[in-house]
Amino acid sequence: MIKRENENWYLAEVIRKTGNSLQIDFLRSYFLEEIVMMTLKNGKVYVGLVSELHEPHPDSSFVRLILFYSGYRNEKMDVNLEKDYNLNVYSDGNEDTDLVSVVISEPEILSMTFYNQDVYDRLNSEN
Repeated sequence: MIKRENENWYLAEVIRKTGNSLQIDFLRSYFLEEIVMMTLKNGKVYVGLVSELHEPHPDSSFVRLILFYSGYRNEKMDVNLEKDYNLNVYSDGNEDTDLVSVVISEPEILSMTFYNQDVYDRLNSEN
């Protein structure tokens, strides 16, 4: 885990030069505070911000997300977000942004996209 800001910029350069496209998207979420949606191989779905960067390693790469939502993909692969941490945890004015986070092993990530609430709402209003 990298905590000091100057080391984050060093790590960003390492990832930019040697990381895969997923790790580069981790950088984008981390530095630009863009929300991502990850689907894991087991069907779980997490929506949040990347909160820690780790040096890429072929055998053990991990990412930590501050969670906003969690859920699953159904048999038709539609996303169902069941837990809203914004309403249930962060709405109390709690400033601890790592209050609800999850560490995910990179090999367990099936897909990742940048999350847009408006698009999610439109897609789910059709069901």
